[in-house]
Amino acid sequence: MTIARKFLTTTAILLLVLFVGAPGYSQEPEAADNVAEAGADAEPAAVAPVDDAGDAGAEPVEEMVDVAADTPEMTEEESTWAASCEIGFNLAEGNASNRSLNSGCGGEETFDNLKLSVDGGANWGVSRYGGRGAYPDGTPVTRSTFIKTQLDWAAGAREDYFLTEDDRTYLYAAQRFDGNKFAGYNWQMLLDLGVGYVYYTDEIQKHQIEGGFQYGYIDNIIGGGDNRYNLVISALGEVQINEVSMLDYITTYSAELTNLPDDYRIDSALNLSFTLTDRLAFKTGLTVAYKSEPSLVVPKDANGAEIAGATPIQARNTDTTWNNLLVLTLN
Repeated sequence: MTIARKFLTTTAILLLVLFVGAPGYSQEPEAADNVAEAGADAEPAAVAPVDDAGDAGAEPVEEMVDVAADTPEMTEEESTWAASCEIGFNLAEGNASNRSLNSGCGGEETFDNLKLSVDGGANWGVSRYGGRGAYPDGTPVTRSTFIKTQLDWAAGAREDYFLTEDDRTYLYAAQRFDGNKFAGYNWQMLLDLGVGYVYYTDEIQKHQIEGGFQYGYIDNIIGGGDNRYNLVISALGEVQINEVSMLDYITTYSAELTNLPDDYRIDSALNLSFTLTDRLAFKTGLTVAYKSEPSLVVPKDANGAEIAGATPIQARNTDTTWNNLLVLTLN
């Protein structure tokens, strides 16, 4: 429970106690005045109102004790965080030797009109080649060591502030950090600020659009740091297909304001989730990232080693990932 809520609850109890106890304290002076007016010759029965008044003053005290006893105990509110983690692993051995691991965690909590979300994840993969047969001169072919074929990571936070009671119009801010050396950069930072609107929602689906501005800094492997100022537009939503399956999607277009319309990026993700138990689900998803002007990379040979002295080339424009994951809900 927040400090402000504790203060309001305590104040309400005090006011209730004062209100209930006030009649007793107001009647005692009145009873004393009645005794004075009766005089010394008054019959003993005339004293009865004083006793009654005293009783009247005591009864609210008992009520006050009852009110205090019935007041619910003030305890800390349970956390409303909704958190989950997901993991996927692929293993191939034989004619092909591959290993890959996909993982991520996320959570969110709502404070009145503010929703806070955090997430993070990483993808890793290695492969190796050869191991059978012989070269023309008779030398056996030995299996190579594993070479890294995938290594990317991401972590971020987001804040949504709802402007309307139905939560359909909101402001958002987002902070994100990620890295992918295979795409030509060590790491990048993205800071977003914008507005969103839920244009359609009912019992089974929700669709919304967002637009805003983004500042980015990217640490390229070749060429060093680069500042970017982007215009960002997104469309996202979810559809409850049936009791056990859910479809969600997001597509984001970002364009570099100083180099319109040539320098832009499109990121899309489509996920299908199936509920297995109250806490466990299976998710299969496809992500596609397209960059019109990708970063420069050093060419690599068939064994994944950089070619010394080779002229840098642009990384591929499109990265496509298909993940199959088990999702565990933590609370």
